[in-house]
Amino acid sequence: MTADKPAKDRRMPPWLGSLILVLTSTLVSLLIVELALHLFTPYPITQGSNKRIHPRLGYVIDSELPEIDAAGFRNSGTNLARADIIVIGDSHTYGNNVATADSFPAVLSRLSNRAVYNLGIGSYGIYHYLALLDDVTQAAAPDVLMALYLGNDLIGHCSITTLPYWKEFAAQSGIQAPLCAPDEEIERERSWIKRNSALLSAIDILVVERLKPDKEAAPAYEFGQDQRIAKKTLRGFAKATSFDTDGVKQSYGNSRLILEQFRARLSAQKRRFSVLLIPTRGRVLAGWTRINGGELPPEIAALLAGEESLVKAYGEYLDELQVSHLDALPFVVAALDAAVRQGQTFYPTLRDGHPLESGYAAYAAAAAELLHRAQSPAVESTAEIP
Repeated sequence: MTADKPAKDRRMPPWLGSLILVLTSTLVSLLIVELALHLFTPYPITQGSNKRIHPRLGYVIDSELPEIDAAGFRNSGTNLARADIIVIGDSHTYGNNVATADSFPAVLSRLSNRAVYNLGIGSYGIYHYLALLDDVTQAAAPDVLMALYLGNDLIGHCSITTLPYWKEFAAQSGIQAPLCAPDEEIERERSWIKRNSALLSAIDILVVERLKPDKEAAPAYEFGQDQRIAKKTLRGFAKATSFDTDGVKQSYGNSRLILEQFRARLSAQKRRFSVLLIPTRGRVLAGWTRINGGELPPEIAALLAGEESLVKAYGEYLDELQVSHLDALPFVVAALDAAVRQGQTFYPTLRDGHPLESGYAAYAAAAAELLHRAQSPAVESTAEIP
């Protein structure tokens, strides 16, 4: 008769129980902190904190914020249905760095003595502009102006082109949206987590941001008289305006179709459509260098080549469409030159591509000139492009 084998010890190892207890306690503590931050602090604080989801546009601005209308756009006392001029654009139209009254649509309103409606929101691009076409054509403004900023209007499209509503709308318009790269999808997921986690937002603002090197100490390209731009920023503009960048070439082709649709639908309504080309900070600094007798280093000239090619291509295509257009470059260069001579700041930081008040006033002056030309096609601008 054989002896019975001893039963295996099925008890949990002490170390495993301790680990589960620690992990559970940590998770509960993090959840309590997350809930407390949501309830008793303004976190999460991110760029998305001031936005609300929009089924067609991806997002608009939170209407509870001052001077943001019910539709989610930055307008104070101006109604879309009663506007004389509608301006479509991104953060340069919205007016980053300045008050609503100093945004270029608001300045344009004072210059023209006409009601101007601002349809600009940061990070919008050509695909958002297509989605706004129905809103524009349902209004009655005699003038519609698209402020095309080549620094990023052809990239960063995944926030809208992945929406089911937009895909159907774009297909009806004959637009084939470029596919989002896997890294863009990953970045969107990370952004969603960061945008919705109060704890991660607090860590980012209170710890990570404070540990970053001083932005003003970043490597920069020098243009003289303390006019500089962060190398990373200028290289970013170069990538966003190069046909060698994935998606840019296809987005440029799509933008031509979008511009054609704007012209066709507005022309059928006997309304005027114009396009204002807003230059990047790099091209502005290059133009300023030229009018002051300086020469661009080959590296900088190479980085600006893509944007200059795009400006030329858009100009030629808009001429074919018989759409009034204007490059705002000489207006912005003149404003920068005046600011330098007066010892005033024009761009607030090394990495910011948005100007301060005098820059937006230059945009408005260019827009006023463009609208004047649209009403009187024979009138030509007297400004010379550097």
